[in-house]
Amino acid sequence: MENTFDIKFTHDLIIKSEKVGLKKTFEYCLRYIQLYNGSNETNFANYKNGTVCIIDSQTENIVYSEMI
Repeated sequence: MENTFDIKFTHDLIIKSEKVGLKKTFEYCLRYIQLYNGSNETNFANYKNGTVCIIDSQTENIVYSEMI
């Protein structure tokens, strides 16, 4: 069975984090970030100057991370 991944937004100043709830491929999650990061779409507007991560859905380990 193939691993699934989710997207998690965090912001240290707000002490806040939120998972999207996806169970998709890593490639799908990466394309989602590339498409929306820097925009006012989805959670990217709420977490500006924070971090968006791709996490393994089963372990919740971070496998990719970038600034918003």
